[in-house]
Amino acid sequence: MSKAKVSKTITERFKITGGGKILRRRGGLKHRRSKERTSLRVRGHGYKELSASDRKRFRRILGL
Repeated sequence: MSKAKVSKTITERFKITGGGKILRRRGGLKHRRSKERTSLRVRGHGYKELSASDRKRFRRILGL
């Protein structure tokens, strides 16, 4: 049986840390944010760790 290919989009959209955590970008950051409170805008920056239920599924998809 041939080796399963990892989904290219998942490798581009998610980061895997040295400790094995899977990080994702936050959604809803593209447009219509001018009226949003500054604290909410700043909180949206950066990466967030995947939930435990999603982590198991993504590890299987990524082949980890």
